[in-house]
Amino acid sequence: MKNTGRLMEWQEFKQAGVSGGGTAIGEYLSIPKGPFRLWWTADDIQGTAPHKWPQEMTEGWLDSEFQPFFKWCYLRYTNAECGLARLVRVPEEQKRELRKTLADVRYVSIDSFHPRREEKLQEIRS
Repeated sequence: MKNTGRLMEWQEFKQAGVSGGGTAIGEYLSIPKGPFRLWWTADDIQGTAPHKWPQEMTEGWLDSEFQPFFKWCYLRYTNAECGLARLVRVPEEQKRELRKTLADVRYVSIDSFHPRREEKLQEIRS
C-alpha cells in the first residue's frame, strides 16, 4: 500500500475525519472477531452506494441482502490491487478506542470474506 500511495497515517486519518468529508471503511477479513482493516476514502459511500447497506454501524455479514453492497465496496475501495481507498495504519494504543473514534466519522463496515470465498470457488471450478 505504501508503494502505491494508498497508506494513511493515523494523524492524517484523524484530520480527515474532523473535516467531515469522506468515509471510513471497516473491513472484516473473517468472522467479526477475526482480522480487521481500516480504510479511508474521500467519497461519501452512503450517499453514492448503488446497493442497500447496513446503517448505524450494524453489521450484516450473515444477511444476504447486504452482500451486493459488501462486494461493491470491496471491488471499488478495499481491493488491494485496484481499490480507491487508503489503508489506515492504526497505532496499537489507538485500537482499544477505535469504536469510539469511528462513532465520530462517517463509517461503513464490510466483509471481504464472502467475495474471497466466491473467488476461490471460481478458481476451483476453472
